[in-house]
Amino acid sequence: MRLPAASFLALLLLPAPALAQATEAAAPGPRRLAEQDLRGITVSCWRWGGEWAEPEMRALMGTLPEVGANWLAIHPYAHVRRETGEVLWRHGDSPEHVVKPIRWAKELGLGIMIKPHLSYWGEFGWRGEIGWGSDAARWERFRTTYREWIVGLAKVAEREGAQLFVVGTELRQTEGMEAWWSSVIADVRAAYSGPLTYAANWDDYAEVPFWKQLDYVGVQAYFPLSSRPRPSQEELRQAWQGRAAELAAYSRGLDRPVLLAEVGYTASETTAARPWESSRGLGPTLIQERALRAALETARATPEIHGAFVWKWFPTTRDLGPGDFTVQTPEFKRLLRETWAPAPAR
Repeated sequence: MRLPAASFLALLLLPAPALAQATEAAAPGPRRLAEQDLRGITVSCWRWGGEWAEPEMRALMGTLPEVGANWLAIHPYAHVRRETGEVLWRHGDSPEHVVKPIRWAKELGLGIMIKPHLSYWGEFGWRGEIGWGSDAARWERFRTTYREWIVGLAKVAEREGAQLFVVGTELRQTEGMEAWWSSVIADVRAAYSGPLTYAANWDDYAEVPFWKQLDYVGVQAYFPLSSRPRPSQEELRQAWQGRAAELAAYSRGLDRPVLLAEVGYTASETTAARPWESSRGLGPTLIQERALRAALETARATPEIHGAFVWKWFPTTRDLGPGDFTVQTPEFKRLLRETWAPAPAR
């Protein structure tokens, strides 16, 4: 069903109905999903997310349970301008590309996480660099427009029934602004009744000061595992077990479970050392397969880790190409089936 072309501002003013979802009812305290084994795949896009509203997306979503997935994530974009600090929502007239996959997920019995991303291309090197030093005016413009965008998306997520929402992704330069984040999280909670997390980079998740105001510790899990040229499956498994032990201890200290908001490996022989680095068009490798297997098996065996979202798939086969992270191949589908079934006891 196509949405009317209402302005995004008008959508922000709509009342947010109560969200019908399986969360623990205890209050006060963190909001938790009843599900503790989120087996997720992030469905990505090449442009601004229009692919998520196409029929191919609905067809793809119907195949996710075949590999053992019970959740998916999408990452709606806004663009940040370095010159002004402004956050620009690219689909202000209609967030149909966000609404349709939420509705399809409900029809298919899948959970869905809304994980907003700021696009930085041509402005910054990566999201962790987004910032303006001592320029108070641009920082204020950023904080104001980011709040408007993220609360607006939270209202869409609430109205449509998305089960999990991410308040920010890899915004390292803002993480010390605890008072600002506290107010943003409060505004999002007023708009959205489901659980919240933040997606921190693997090397600074322990520095985020506002986890207690959220329900899950979200980690972009691109941990270096081995600098050896061809690490064995056992070596990668042991490396991941060490990382999982660190995450588990941190989780227990906060009384917040962990979600691997992204976990993935590039199609490169060096992916165990630098998972985030471009493969420059190489095809899938044995090291990529070994690393992903170690990550998923270890995550499922760690009670404090309640789920992992594999990065990434695309809605259509025309989008695939060689792809750095794409695991949409028969070999990786078999890997997912093997690591995601049967479900472990919790």
